[in-house]
Amino acid sequence: MKFLTMALFLGHIQADAIHDAINALKISVTEKGQRRIEKQANDVVRHLHNIKDKKPVQRLEESLKKFAHTKEVEQIKKIDAKFVKSPLGKRMIKEWTDVGKVLEENLQETKNGYHFDHSKMDELSEEIDDVADTYERFFKSRWAKAYDKGWEAAFKTEEFHNVTKAAHRFKRSPAGKKLRKEMKELKHSIKRNVKITDVPEDWEHQLDMLKIEVDETGAQAIEKEMQDVEAVAKKIKHSQPVKRVKRSFRNWAHTEETQAIKELDKKFLKSPQGQKLMKEWKEFGEALKAHVKETPNGIHIDNEAVQIIEEEADDITHEMEDFKKSKWQKKYERAWDKALSTK
Repeated sequence: MKFLTMALFLGHIQADAIHDAINALKISVTEKGQRRIEKQANDVVRHLHNIKDKKPVQRLEESLKKFAHTKEVEQIKKIDAKFVKSPLGKRMIKEWTDVGKVLEENLQETKNGYHFDHSKMDELSEEIDDVADTYERFFKSRWAKAYDKGWEAAFKTEEFHNVTKAAHRFKRSPAGKKLRKEMKELKHSIKRNVKITDVPEDWEHQLDMLKIEVDETGAQAIEKEMQDVEAVAKKIKHSQPVKRVKRSFRNWAHTEETQAIKELDKKFLKSPQGQKLMKEWKEFGEALKAHVKETPNGIHIDNEAVQIIEEEADDITHEMEDFKKSKWQKKYERAWDKALSTK
């Protein structure tokens, strides 16, 4: 977010070129897929319209307006104005404009989406490399430090603190939860219905990332090491050091403090938040079970399945973020502090 301003000043570039650059990622969408995406997008728009007068939304809007008018944000706008006029700023705008020109000249609208000719891919890649080089220079320049300093000051204001509080309240509100649900459904619809076709062969090779293979020699080597571990485990099973470790763990597991953690587990799992987290983990497990395919040399996950699994993992991440901000996190911290302080 701290470099959000970098994106904002790029509005100086032709709007159509930027629009084309974004749409370049949507290569092909079937008519049925378009209808599905449009339906989900309409649901989001409809919900946004329905909640615009809700108190959590109005509070968030008001806090954002106040933040936008702070002297700290005004200072960032001044940095923007100076940067755009600087040699590095002009260079960056030029490089982005060059990318836009290549897209504008070669991106063609088709019945189902957009098409970009393979023969122009190298030219586009070179222009994007030029943009990347400019950003590398930017991050090493005094401008990066100026923006860092500017945003750091802005994020310390009372107005920004009020924005975060309002955002948190909105997220927790029925309107916020419903919006998150609608956005999630839109995201899933886009991922499932937007198809990238005519991908260059070298790209296809790089996309096939999650293919894990072990050759026969490697499998035998791993198996031998596993057997060695198992043999040693059996051999030391009844030794005095192992018995002491098992006994001490058993004693600790029966302490009042550890039992308190078990009781906390039960309460959490019965709570709405605990049930939601377990539901997300279950769906993640089901996605793995459905899409991880065993091969003669290991396992394979196709590209479409990777997206589905990634979506389920993202859902878990969101729930864990909510957990860390909840009363449960503090309760678990206190319980573990006591359990880890016992004799």
